[in-house]
Amino acid sequence: MTDPESVSRLLRYAGEIADHEPQVIRDLARWELERLTLLLKQLGADGEAVYEGEDSEWLLGLTAVTRRTVDAVDTSWRGSGDLELRYLRLQREAVAERSVRVRRVFVVEGPQHAAALAGRVAEHRQAGADHICIQVLDHDARGMPIAAWRRLAALGTTQPPDHAPRASATT
Repeated sequence: MTDPESVSRLLRYAGEIADHEPQVIRDLARWELERLTLLLKQLGADGEAVYEGEDSEWLLGLTAVTRRTVDAVDTSWRGSGDLELRYLRLQREAVAERSVRVRRVFVVEGPQHAAALAGRVAEHRQAGADHICIQVLDHDARGMPIAAWRRLAALGTTQPPDHAPRASATT
């Protein structure tokens, strides 16, 4: 159920965007209202919403309110600084306060980037992720990337205290 006060504020603020504002302001407001309308339609009709693309605030919001699971795909092997810290804080709270199950998939372009994920994998485990998968996209499809799998397997050998996550690696 939507909070009537939130709807009232949305309508009030949308109405405050005057015709004399630059076109880009009006277009951006219209774009965001359309996006919100679609999200609410999907949630109401289907009970779920899928967002293709990157929207850090959307991910943070979902993590803050989820009740069962967070399933997230990450295509950055470097992390995102402040965003990563904010996400990990919300992930810790979701796991500790609401028993949320967190599953992460990191997609990287090759074994050299997969090895760089060790720190991020450890951070996500410490924040309560119970399943982390690293998908290596190897452009050499001639054989099995056994060496890359061995390097990835080494990432899964350290367990955080009082937690028993599973790690899997696939190509």
